Amino acid sequence: GLGESIISKRIESWENNLPENIKLAYLPGLGRVRLRLSSKGVDKKKVVDNVDKQVKKLIPLIDDIYFGDDPSEPLEKIVALNLNKLKKTLSIAESCTGGKLSSRFVEHPGASSFFMGGVVVYSNSSKQNILGLSKKLINKNGTVSSYVSEAMALSVRKKFNSDFGISITGNAGPDKGDLSKETGSVFIGIAISSGVKSFSFHFGKNREQIIEKSTNKALELLYKEIRKMSKICQITGKKVMFGNNVSKSLNRTKRRFDVNIIKKKFYIPEENKWITLNVSSSALKTINKKGISAVLKEARSKGFIK
Repeated sequence: GLGESIISKRIESWENNLPENIKLAYLPGLGRVRLRLSSKGVDKKKVVDNVDKQVKKLIPLIDDIYFGDDPSEPLEKIVALNLNKLKKTLSIAESCTGGKLSSRFVEHPGASSFFMGGVVVYSNSSKQNILGLSKKLINKNGTVSSYVSEAMALSVRKKFNSDFGISITGNAGPDKGDLSKETGSVFIGIAISSGVKSFSFHFGKNREQIIEKSTNKALELLYKEIRKMSKICQITGKKVMFGNNVSKSLNRTKRRFDVNIIKKKFYIPEENKWITLNVSSSALKTINKKGISAVLKEARSKGFIK
């Protein structure tokens, strides 16, 4: 996630306005920063209520990097919980992490409910033979590149027929070897039905930390993508948008425009089953007008629903 200094700058105004009896502490760790609010007083209920009030003000400021209020809950369990909530599946392709990401999921019971499978494609030949990447793509762009990470994510998603495909490729060192990128360079790719994207990072020179940081970052990125999907209407494809909010003083400020999404069950007579969808109010009107079967067929053709 973000570092302590960046988080501190983001929440500076909120922190400066904390009541005198509430103290904030930053507790940084590998891949995470915990924020701890503490207070004391003679009335326990009043103390708890006051702290909760400040937490409610804080969360919207860090919503994109907030992973919950249980520090003992590992990130992979949070990701798994959200995948199960959305009834989505995951597949993984790893190179420099050597199966570390997959192992984080299967360490916990119940992984089979969402984890379709994973591959460790450490060598170039395995990337070609197992995932079907072209030799030309690898030679032209390098094993450690956005192109290869995206191709890996797309290929593993297709191979296991999963909703999400994620890949990690990088140079964990300690030597540069025959790789074109420096030690610590890592690319992570994420593929979903609507496309693929990749992210580049540099995680230093320590091999163990590169592997650990790469795994944590992959979990973080995956969590963010899952959260985005939970806020998308599966019928219209509408999602959270960001734009300029112009006040009376003509000052422009960035503002979130959230889609009002609700979970609703629908009976599909042709399939003789119930399905749960994330739908917006406008989607409900369309369903009432055209019928769920017709709307569902159109949404599937546009890739909003698998």
